[in-house]
Amino acid sequence: MELRVLGSGPAWPNPGGACSGYLVSSGGSHALMECGPGVVGRLRAVLPVRDLSAVVVSHMHADHFLDLVPLRYGVKYGQLGGERPPLVLVPPGGARLLARIGRALDGDPHFFSDVLHVREYDPKAVLRLGPMAFSFQRVRHYVPAYAMRIEAGQALTFSGDAAPCRELVRRRGAATCARRRPARLRVRPASAGS
Repeated sequence: MELRVLGSGPAWPNPGGACSGYLVSSGGSHALMECGPGVVGRLRAVLPVRDLSAVVVSHMHADHFLDLVPLRYGVKYGQLGGERPPLVLVPPGGARLLARIGRALDGDPHFFSDVLHVREYDPKAVLRLGPMAFSFQRVRHYVPAYAMRIEAGQALTFSGDAAPCRELVRRRGAATCARRRPARLRVRPASAGS
């Protein structure tokens, strides 16, 4: 399993950086955890959008999903997608929020869903993307937010914007990495300034 940091800035990008975006890959499958401002360009520098298995969003704050707008434009007008629309997995309630944003941006509640395959994940179910198994745990934040545990031979836990809480510690378990550089997991920055 490989983790590539595409962006790790706060809610505003650092100079030359991007907001939250992490590409985790294993066995030919590639999942983008978060899609914050500036992430799509960095993703395209390391992986064609058509090779992306899914985008998985931990919670519906703009710094974690707003680059779905340029992703949508790139797929619709820039031929960045493949034969199938990119899969975008959002937490419960996320599809409704994207419909409201689509209506505000373009007058169309289907702005995202007509181009991207938007689905809400069930946080109680295991989500499989190729050899990677994603499980979710609600964590402490002021909006509904979910930590993700990804298993594919190794285990990685991604906390999103969680405050310290028991739920995050339980989700982490014996993970190789939990918001720190791991000993065995291959971590590669996309470029300087993330």
